[in-house]
Order: sequence, then C-alpha cells, then structure tokens
Amino acid sequence: MSEGLFRILDEDGLIGFANMNGKVIVSQRFTQVNSFRDGRAIFCQGCKVGSYLKFHDENARGELLQIIGRLQDTVIIQRKVRYGMINTKGDTVLQPIYDRIDDFKDSIALVYKDGRAFYIDRQGNEVAYDPKKHPNQKPLDPHISKRIKYIDSWESLLKD
Repeated sequence: MSEGLFRILDEDGLIGFANMNGKVIVSQRFTQVNSFRDGRAIFCQGCKVGSYLKFHDENARGELLQIIGRLQDTVIIQRKVRYGMINTKGDTVLQPIYDRIDDFKDSIALVYKDGRAFYIDRQGNEVAYDPKKHPNQKPLDPHISKRIKYIDSWESLLKD
C-alpha cells in the first residue's frame, strides 16, 4: 500500500489502485505501474502484461541479477517501451514519452530519452541541476550517454 492506495489486478492482469474501502480510484489499465511516491506513480506503456511476474522463478531471477550486477555502470533501457506518470486520481501528469524515469527528488526527476539523460520538473520541462536547490540529487555524469545500453527485452540479457 502506498499513499492510502493498494494495487488491484483484473482477470487480464492489468493493474489499478483502490482505496482502503475497496473503492477503485485508478482503473485497471496498466500493464506495469510503480507504487505512488509523493502523489505520482511511474507507469509503462508498451510493457507486456505480467512482465513484472516473469522473473519470479528463482533461477532466472538469480541469473538476471548476476548479469545486471556485472553491468552496474550501465544504464539498461528497454526498447519499444515508454514511461510516464499518473497522479493518485489516475490522471496522466507526464505523458509516456520517456525511455526511463526515476522518482522525483527535490522537485526534479532524472529521465532518459533518445539516448540522452537530463532532469525535468514536475511539468516535464527540462531543468538544470542546482546543488543548492536539489541537494538529494546527483549532478549528471557527463559521460552517461556512453553508458546507456538499449535492449529488446530483459530476457535478451540472459542470451548475451
């Protein structure tokens, strides 16, 4: 449960959210969506239904974690999926145009789009990192774009 809402699944595996009284607040329409943080949740457009369950097999999960551990300085981004954000009413507050989105800290979020990494504000405008305004964020690594690896699927890492 997060911010008074808990996940609910429909018979097709789509995810939504209900309040503690069981009232559906966000309809089940997402194949993948994170828990809410500071009134927003990251969702995936293009992710397969149930993809979050795929690596519940102990062996596959362990193997994948080992591979990711070896790629720890690499930013892994899945092709053909995009990320956006919703609010606790289910309204889209950031359109799914990003290759990846991190949670907001100090009113900015790190995003990846088209091989670039940059910060955005809550409206989706690109903003400059300021250590005085954003003490909980890190300055962008000037070489981060060289460390981005696009993959077709998480399973493709197991085949490499």
